Amino acid sequence: MSNKDIVIWRKELIEVAKSLDVHKFRAFYNKWYIRGMYDVPLPKDLKVIELTYYKMVCNLDDVPEYVKKRARAILKAMGSSEEICRKKV
Repeated sequence: MSNKDIVIWRKELIEVAKSLDVHKFRAFYNKWYIRGMYDVPLPKDLKVIELTYYKMVCNLDDVPEYVKKRARAILKAMGSSEEICRKKV
């Protein structure tokens, strides 16, 4: 991947994150998976994809707080949190 590709990828990632649209995320991921940005295909389970997507949205610096707030509410309704990994106790 060239630096230009990475800049385009990042811009598209932020736009997809701001949309809060899981279907746009799937299309984005598959597009960049084919181009070699990702080594692992998306899981088949839609709930896993949704959890991954909303957690990602909550943890991106370039996403507005109002979008993160909505993503947190969706995660809470799904019985999850915005944390990527569980904290060790």
